[in-house]
Amino acid sequence: YTGDYALGRTITYSCAFGFVSISTSSVYIVDTYPEVIVDGGGSQPGTMRGYFTSTTEFSADHVLPGSCQEVYTLTGTFTDANTFSGSLTAEFSGAWCWDCANQAWLVTGVR
Repeated sequence: YTGDYALGRTITYSCAFGFVSISTSSVYIVDTYPEVIVDGGGSQPGTMRGYFTSTTEFSADHVLPGSCQEVYTLTGTFTDANTFSGSLTAEFSGAWCWDCANQAWLVTGVR
């Protein structure tokens, strides 16, 4: 499953006066089974690491600690060698998160 996957839509979100900014329209997946590495293209969610939970299902996350901790998680299932569907979530906690609210997006990736 290694490759660049275009998402069905661009995921964008900004909060904390712009200090938190998410913008990604593709992910690059490296499937060194059982590990999966997902690169979100330079902005948040950044590089996520995780594992395949079966031969077609995966979960990866990235935690940015700090006064506003950001936790990004991508879970998905490959429906064939070139397509996955799943969800991307962003969770925020801490005093400096100001107006950040937890987010969840359904995603589809096509290679």
